[in-house]
Amino acid sequence: MNSFTRSHSNIATKTKQHVNLQTVLKDGKRVKACAACIRTETKHLKAKV
Repeated sequence: MNSFTRSHSNIATKTKQHVNLQTVLKDGKRVKACAACIRTETKHLKAKV
């Protein structure tokens, strides 16, 4: 995802936003997942209990 930062002279500089990847244990395996996915997964687990 690209966006622009603007200085006081209104010059547009491209910036990149990266996904917040974190390493998580899932079923005994290490998996990289984004923070939003981890939050959603824990929400579903709490709803089942």
